[in-house]
Amino acid sequence: MYAGADGVALNALVQQGAKGIVVQGLGCGNVSGCVFEAIKVAIAAGVVIVISTRVEHGRVLPLYGFDGGGPA
Repeated sequence: MYAGADGVALNALVQQGAKGIVVQGLGCGNVSGCVFEAIKVAIAAGVVIVISTRVEHGRVLPLYGFDGGGPA
């Protein structure tokens, strides 16, 4: 995940037959709305998705109230 990520890379990985993808989220494991939509498509296609946090300590937490912001 990076500022401005649009999900294109994630969609390409799914189209190329990826079985699993690790997404390194921002902050406590958050992604943009576009990446969140791409993640939903990947899961529907049977791809295993793991979301991690980029911070040194702690875990992925649902802190933000937007699509891709943890609890969605």
